[in-house]
Amino acid sequence: MSSGPGRSAGDPDAAEDPSSHHHRAFFTLLPATDRAQRAEELSERLVALVGVVPELSFVRAVASSTPDGADVFLHAVYPSTEAMARVRAHPAHVAVIEWYRTVADDDRRVELDVPPADGVR
Repeated sequence: MSSGPGRSAGDPDAAEDPSSHHHRAFFTLLPATDRAQRAEELSERLVALVGVVPELSFVRAVASSTPDGADVFLHAVYPSTEAMARVRAHPAHVAVIEWYRTVADDDRRVELDVPPADGVR
């Protein structure tokens, strides 16, 4: 299922659900001639986690190679903060992170977590 720019998978309604935990990240890859291709591959790997990793409700990943900006934007949605912790420990997620570390400038990664809104659940 696709919704908006980039690649996405999962329940698009989850992307707007204030009772869910929202995780956003901007990833910058190491300089290389195939940087755009690696950004596309990272986007594909992130979106492919939906359906493989339980409790991952929705993922949108947008690849964008700009000279001074982030190469990939991620929006992931989990039913709870606890679910996000379980997703991060899942072997499929760990494998994506291990690959990511071979191609990314981790010092330039920016992450933002928005836990479920108080009183919504």
